[in-house]
Amino acid sequence: MQLTELSILDEVAEKLLDLPKDVSTEEAIKYNLDFMKGLVKENIPERMLLEILNSEELLDKIAGRSYEHVNHFDKIVLIDNPDPRGYRLTLHNWNPNLDDSKRHEELVHNHRFSFWSHIFRGKLSSDNFIEADEESVELKTFRKYKYMPSKTGNIHTCDFESEAQLNKIAKTEYVQGQTYYLNYLVTHRVNFPEKGEALCTFVLRGPREREFTNTYNTFYPDRGKEHNTPMMSPAQLENKLRRILESA
Repeated sequence: MQLTELSILDEVAEKLLDLPKDVSTEEAIKYNLDFMKGLVKENIPERMLLEILNSEELLDKIAGRSYEHVNHFDKIVLIDNPDPRGYRLTLHNWNPNLDDSKRHEELVHNHRFSFWSHIFRGKLSSDNFIEADEESVELKTFRKYKYMPSKTGNIHTCDFESEAQLNKIAKTEYVQGQTYYLNYLVTHRVNFPEKGEALCTFVLRGPREREFTNTYNTFYPDRGKEHNTPMMSPAQLENKLRRILESA
């Protein structure tokens, strides 16, 4: 039977509904990791992007819920689910020519949900941290904020909570083709790729496990900060997807 124009996205969206709602067990973590590896084995990430590029309707729909995240990567929401207990499938794409002033922002954070991520393009390097009483290993005092995103994700507030010291406890690296799991309580930052190098990840976001996150940096004002990022246009999304596919 010939596939319909929406078949790949619709088929995967149906599969997401059957994933475990409780992701706190080792069984659920492994199940979702195997699920992501199965999607990759079937070349689903690339097939999804090609499907979107071949449909003006899909370009318009997905652009309308995709935006540049405050942490300086494009968040392209391939499959959405407004249910807090549901899953979302996104593409995270880092700008290979990010401005130098932004590359030095710390952007340390944790999450509201655990996730499973496949390195679709490039290599991902990240640092993990814990709060500590002693002076930070980075010899700086961070400001800790409570991050509250909106339903759409492109609007959020960061309210100042306290000063904090952070110690780096691990550095992780994953190369193109690998898939990994990250618990929502892990405090980390993704290191920006070298200029000119691609980095794009295919991310399965799990059910919400709390209502807020924390972010740590030294450049937000003490009173906190509000962000309102515009959604992408279909033309912007099309250009980004084509560049991602060409970066293989």
